[in-house]
Amino acid sequence: MSESPQEGVAPACERRTPLLTIFLVFLRLGFTSFGGPVAHLGYFRDEETMKEGNPQLVLERGEQESLPPTLLIHGAADAAVPNAIPEKYALTYSNAGGAIELRMFEGMHHNFAREPLPESHQAINMIKDFISEHIN
Repeated sequence: MSESPQEGVAPACERRTPLLTIFLVFLRLGFTSFGGPVAHLGYFRDEETMKEGNPQLVLERGEQESLPPTLLIHGAADAAVPNAIPEKYALTYSNAGGAIELRMFEGMHHNFAREPLPESHQAINMIKDFISEHIN
């Protein structure tokens, strides 16, 4: 038996967080990590497509369709992604008019949120709170 939608509640498809925000959250969690720059070609097909889809370059080219509130979580000891990359992205996003919150976790490495660490729990709770705040 199908339930009728509640009055005043948008269907899930209308409440979706824009793809860029979701991509950034999952990127910080490592869910889109394929093992390094060369392995990323398996996802993006070639370097040109990788450049086309690069969130930093999308902003720099002014091609963003929207700038939803964004949470960017980064391990400050990440050997794969230097701190300058998320810092530059946050600045560019903000300068383009978007609200972005960059949270750096000192001493944490790439994909730290996937491990049972106090910082991981803190990061995951930040993500939950962020989603809760912005989805409702």
